[in-house]
Amino acid sequence: MPTLLALDVSPRGDRSISRALAKRFVEHWQARNPGGTVIYRDLNASRIPYMDSDWIAGVYAPPDVERTPQMKKALALSGELIAELQAADLLFISTPMYNFTIPAVLKSWIDYVVRPGYTFRLASGWPGMLANKRARLIVVSRASYHAGEPSEVDDLVTPVLRKALSFMGIDDVGVLRAGGSLAVNLGKVRSGFVQVTLCLPTSGSESSNGDNRAMPHWEQQGVRSLPRCAFMRTYVVSQRTVDSC
Repeated sequence: MPTLLALDVSPRGDRSISRALAKRFVEHWQARNPGGTVIYRDLNASRIPYMDSDWIAGVYAPPDVERTPQMKKALALSGELIAELQAADLLFISTPMYNFTIPAVLKSWIDYVVRPGYTFRLASGWPGMLANKRARLIVVSRASYHAGEPSEVDDLVTPVLRKALSFMGIDDVGVLRAGGSLAVNLGKVRSGFVQVTLCLPTSGSESSNGDNRAMPHWEQQGVRSLPRCAFMRTYVVSQRTVDSC
């Protein structure tokens, strides 16, 4: 049965738009995959440390070198996060944009899972080891940075995540950009904020013709095959529920 790894990034709890969208994504993934498993990780609650000398020395020390307790602790957490990623068929990340890029907690997660011998090989071309996995991203921002618009160059979240995932071998990446959350903070939106169409992949089903129309709201770049649309609905995240990314 399929396994979903869902990462929540925002520190704002119930006031978070990205968390509200993530909750609905996971709920409907579960509805379409009743026998599936959801691995959930709240990156703020996990308090993943920044990469430091203990992590680096522990990873690259020769096998015959005894590692310090600090090195072992850093590697144990790295191993735990990597195991979750390895167990998943689909990685789902819902994140706000902070100062045009990813929050620090998400960068720490990336630093701990991008590890030689586990997610990429120390060989010519640095081949990724997770080529059998897919990823879906929701990026919430105060302004809009849609593909093809001049403002797209200011979105550093999407290219950073695409590059990190591709380095590990995950090239099947769909992105949903939920821009405009500033309107909620300014009180310009009364009845609702985000109206998006979520199209979840049916487990094990892949489009054979590569038709991008199967997933009209997920930006697809470098995707080898597109999942068929399991359902399409419009959701409204109410201003009364969430008011910031």
